[in-house]
Amino acid sequence: FGQVTFHATDKLSFTGGLRYTSDKKDLYQVSPYTRQLSKKFHKLNWAVSADYQANKDVLIYGRVATGYKAGGFNARSSNSGYKPETLTSYELGLKSEFFDRRVRLNAAVFHAIHKDLQIQQFQAGSRGATSITVNAGKAKYTGIELEGQAIIATGLTFSGTFGYVDRKYKSFMILDPVSEDYIDVADEARFPFSSKLTWNAALQYEAPRFDFGQLTARVEYNYRGKIYFHPTKVGAPLNDDIAGKARGLLDARITLSELDIIGKKASIAVWGKNLTDKEYRVHGIDFGGLGYAGNVYGEPRSFGVDVNFEL
Repeated sequence: FGQVTFHATDKLSFTGGLRYTSDKKDLYQVSPYTRQLSKKFHKLNWAVSADYQANKDVLIYGRVATGYKAGGFNARSSNSGYKPETLTSYELGLKSEFFDRRVRLNAAVFHAIHKDLQIQQFQAGSRGATSITVNAGKAKYTGIELEGQAIIATGLTFSGTFGYVDRKYKSFMILDPVSEDYIDVADEARFPFSSKLTWNAALQYEAPRFDFGQLTARVEYNYRGKIYFHPTKVGAPLNDDIAGKARGLLDARITLSELDIIGKKASIAVWGKNLTDKEYRVHGIDFGGLGYAGNVYGEPRSFGVDVNFEL
């Protein structure tokens, strides 16, 4: 790979890059199938961007780039493998600092086109359960990301992030385990383990340094919207029932660092996670063909102490 940057003016620059990738994959298998498979994949990806330094505190940029993920094999699938997936992304953003770097704000809007998505399709039946990899089709994403930080008082900093993405499958071809035909379920397909909306906010206080160490306190709230654990109801009819509802987690931590204990640098921290004792799902599996499903839940409210020494 390589890239080159051209400075058109003191404020405006252009960058272009190329990456060539070659992958070779082999599968030697005796169970549950006896076979020997081999495939090669090649791809040339590119990226172009423009940066405009409006002033010493504000940078505006635009970028177009392509991406690639090699195909391969799933040892549990009876097919001969799956194809590579590709992505073309468009991004327009802003990076800025104000008030003598006491406030930082970064923002970006993006649009991406995703083709031949590699999706895990879970299948369960009287002969057991298995997960196969298929190329689902095409999807589009449009979204926004924000990141900010502000020093609101001496030693006190507020920071936060916000992300929203509108996603839609344009096509989603999947194998129906009942009819054994490929069907397009784009209108009802989900994006597993991914939510449309995420945000977090944190306050951190760094006390004036003591003779014996540095005291820091932090409290943070993290929000994640609803998530699904399977891409479709095909083979997973209880997908909606086991989905993870939106959840927010409150964590806190107090750290005393830069301690000198018998000539060694050390730190001690007291922390609490999920302080509101929120019940939430982190994983789900649908044995639809067998008539039941299950969930794994996140950790309840917990507390702990961390002690670290530099050897």
